[in-house]
Amino acid sequence: MFALTTVRVAGASSAGARALAVAILGISLVGCGALDFVSTHAGDYKQFDVHDARNVNSFLVSDEIDAQKIKVKMNTGARASALMNDIFTFGLSHADATEATMRSAAVDYLKSTKRNCTIASGKEIGRMSWEFQYHCEAAAEQNGKKS
Repeated sequence: MFALTTVRVAGASSAGARALAVAILGISLVGCGALDFVSTHAGDYKQFDVHDARNVNSFLVSDEIDAQKIKVKMNTGARASALMNDIFTFGLSHADATEATMRSAAVDYLKSTKRNCTIASGKEIGRMSWEFQYHCEAAAEQNGKKS
């Protein structure tokens, strides 16, 4: 169905082609590393790992404590993987994270902050990005229950 062919450019040596391939690969890897660094360290988002029985999933979390809102999105690697999945399946398959997955990450993050919070509502704000409104008990209420 498809035939792979090699195109040889006049005057190009195989050593030159290898050097070019290595340079392109190197630039690609540096770009991916820089993109991952920027997306996990820029703005209000910080990386949060969720451990389950099978693996560790990394999310980017932005917690607006005063507004009691939390934004959760998949890490750069997962987002890149979903994009590649779309490309290679010609858009027939989408590897997006479900609301349940994102809600679970938000709940796990809130538990890790030692606050007693519940998720009130959620909405998708972008591909593989969700925003959840939450409600936390006041510190006095939490201390009263511990006694």
